[in-house]
Amino acid sequence: MEWVKGGKVCVTGAAGFLASWLVKRLLLSGYHVIGTVRDPANEKKLAHLWRLDGAKERLKLVRADLLEEGSFDDAIMGCQGVFHTASPTEILEPAVKGTLNVLGSCKKNPSLRRVVLTSSSSTVRARDDFDYKIPLDESSWSSLELCETLQVWYALAKTQAEKAAWEFCNENKIDLVTVLPAFVIGPSLPPDLCSTASDVLALLKEQFQWHGRMGYVHIDDVALCHILVYEHEGASGRYLCSSTVIDNDELVSILSARYPSLPVPKGFAKLDRPYYEFNTSKITSLGFKFRPIEEMFDDCIESLVEKGLLSLHPAHQRPLSYLWCGYHVIGTVRDPGLYLSTPDYLRTCGGWKDERLRLVRADLLEEGGFDDAIMGCQGVSHTASSEEIVEPAVKGTVNVLGSCKKNPSLRRVVLTSSSSAVRVKHDIHSNTPLDDSSWSSLQLCQSLEFLVEHGKLWYALAKTQAEKAAWEFCTKNKIDLVTVLPAFVVGPSLPPDLCSTASDVLAFLKGIDTKHFVIKFSYNNPHS
Repeated sequence: MEWVKGGKVCVTGAAGFLASWLVKRLLLSGYHVIGTVRDPANEKKLAHLWRLDGAKERLKLVRADLLEEGSFDDAIMGCQGVFHTASPTEILEPAVKGTLNVLGSCKKNPSLRRVVLTSSSSTVRARDDFDYKIPLDESSWSSLELCETLQVWYALAKTQAEKAAWEFCNENKIDLVTVLPAFVIGPSLPPDLCSTASDVLALLKEQFQWHGRMGYVHIDDVALCHILVYEHEGASGRYLCSSTVIDNDELVSILSARYPSLPVPKGFAKLDRPYYEFNTSKITSLGFKFRPIEEMFDDCIESLVEKGLLSLHPAHQRPLSYLWCGYHVIGTVRDPGLYLSTPDYLRTCGGWKDERLRLVRADLLEEGGFDDAIMGCQGVSHTASSEEIVEPAVKGTVNVLGSCKKNPSLRRVVLTSSSSAVRVKHDIHSNTPLDDSSWSSLQLCQSLEFLVEHGKLWYALAKTQAEKAAWEFCTKNKIDLVTVLPAFVVGPSLPPDLCSTASDVLAFLKGIDTKHFVIKFSYNNPHS
């Protein structure tokens, strides 16, 4: 049978932590998915699946029970692929029986090409006879006797189930591939937390004794690995799926530095767990690239915050919104070398290590200085301002827009203006709130220049002129422009040097300066 991507596949336990991500990725790849669940009528538990892109057109949920023989026959019949991710609530014997029940239904399906079984890295590492200097690979199997002695029931159940699967598939000539994930970290799609997310939440609240030395992997990477080994015709056997293996102390060092507002434990009692590493060259040889541990915990913590289960100080929420939303960002700076040679707040943001953030040199006052940075971008956010004011502010804005004009890929420009471009005017009615239709009076800004020591009217003049010039340029050149007009911006500062507003706040709190007569505060929300 010709090996092609797409088609009809079955995912068992579709509402689960991993399975939900797998369904999401399969739908995005154009597959028709039959998902098995315990109760298809449970709208609350399954709502997250129906919200997925493509679900209404290409997702069907059917009832099946792991412990009922033949229960998966209808779901699997006619599918080219089966992803068996489901595990029974109980363990040991039910884990084996459930796996064999699914494979029994696979055996009856003449359309079947391949089965991908979710196993675990615990089927590799629970043994006491390996050389710690040699990384463990897929040829390693956990000792059933050691698992029983140490009462490591999860590892025992997973090892027994995978061994039973290989025996059944070899006997019945079923093409089986198994994926062996390490400890899976990442955002949870289902409404209820899985055990790993609950463990992470407990760790971050200093309520949990962590696992000792562990391998970790991003949930989305696990889903993508399943699809890769299904689609790759030459894939066979077992595939370890782990980004990194680290000790407790390394993990808490990363998390406490990244999220200092959380009560992450400073250390753990030493657990008697042997040193080991994983050799994941088998999956990476297929072209797979794992995400770093920082990104998997960032995504998991973000998910916990969104669910209202965890609170973060705003400075430790996603500091560069575009990166956290998955964008590739070209950032212009005066000297990129400064950011490469010294530790910097930008380097802590997700996206630096996976090459989605690139810093390039550009000068606002150099015509064409932004051409290379902007070319090929679909969007431009112009926030930079010249240190001088008025004429340079206008020139800098028009220079950036000139580069935008040359870019055929451009969809939209977002310009950072200021609420000062709205509120400096004579004809304000105290009972009528100012809105976007209001413009500051250039004449008034200039006539009040004696207040420059107190009210920064030159700033209002520069911002108003720059925004007006931007609208004129973009209207003339048919550029889609949107402007954002922040009030006085207050909040934590990511750069090492204080900006002028932070300096003003510091001076105010120290009683040194009270120069702002009226201030409307706009909190600096990292998600805005």
